[in-house]
Amino acid sequence: MANFNNLIKQTVGIWAWLFLASVFFGALYAAQLVGFSLFDNTLLNTTTTHSLHITFMLYGPIMLALSLLPFALFAKDGLNLDDATIYLKNYFFLWHLFLFMTGISILLGVQRGLPFYDFAYELNFLLAGSGIFYIIAIFKTIKQYEVQPIWVKVAQVTLFSAPIALLVLMNPDIGQVEKTLIGPHGDNTLGMSYTLIPLFYLLIKLYAKEDFTPKWHIFWILPLVVYVLCVSTRIFRGDLSYGEEWVAQWMTFAYLPLLMKWCKDAKLTLKRTPYLIISIWAFLFVMIQGNILFFPDVRAAFHKNDLVIAHAHAAMALGILFMGLSSLSYFYKLP
Repeated sequence: MANFNNLIKQTVGIWAWLFLASVFFGALYAAQLVGFSLFDNTLLNTTTTHSLHITFMLYGPIMLALSLLPFALFAKDGLNLDDATIYLKNYFFLWHLFLFMTGISILLGVQRGLPFYDFAYELNFLLAGSGIFYIIAIFKTIKQYEVQPIWVKVAQVTLFSAPIALLVLMNPDIGQVEKTLIGPHGDNTLGMSYTLIPLFYLLIKLYAKEDFTPKWHIFWILPLVVYVLCVSTRIFRGDLSYGEEWVAQWMTFAYLPLLMKWCKDAKLTLKRTPYLIISIWAFLFVMIQGNILFFPDVRAAFHKNDLVIAHAHAAMALGILFMGLSSLSYFYKLP
């Protein structure tokens, strides 16, 4: 564990600078929106600062911290993580290289004009390549299990499907991401929210005092079925109607009883697991807020100005950030 812990503590320094950079670009962009125009005719124009802020937030240290979650569970199970260290080092290197190349290309004007994912599609192959080392690190570790837990078997399927899903969904020709960024996008919200449910499950399992067995599976199965139907509809039929988008948006309410049940069964408290509880509260708040913003008049009032804190900011700056802190902080409790 010593080598693994040293790698994490060395890497956190890089993550701190990346996080500060993302905050800086976000603050600069906010200032530009309200009239600060010093950099408008430079590389740091409004379009570029927005793109850099979003990219570093979505792909920066918060997501990298979340990728440590399986290894926190391995450590809890008493597995040795030293064999995984060299592969994780390569994983971090390629991911950091992706962020560097993305930042340079955005500064030089290589942008796709998207509110999210505003960088050259080809850079996604660097992320997929880093995923290979991540998968090797996982498999080097799980071979220590005599009998693999169910969550590990599920994680293996996810590991192999995630890079493929990344390249397909992000593809500008056949992907779904660009098709769900304009107008009401209930299916996109449902899909993004769904990706957080397995992470919440693993975090709750990590911090549960006793063995945690999830219940009420219908509350994640039903939203998944609806999301698959929505994506299939977009591929084979075309855009969704407003009513169909709204049905997908309302399906996010299923996560409310699910997470409340899991927290109760795991006996989580704000005092013992503050980061995780704050993350869950923020997720539920954003879920309710998203459904309210789905009303056209309300959404117009909130989105047609530059001063209201966006829905995505609350989700990322509270929900996802505290998820990452929950994952990362576990390693600072280890000897």
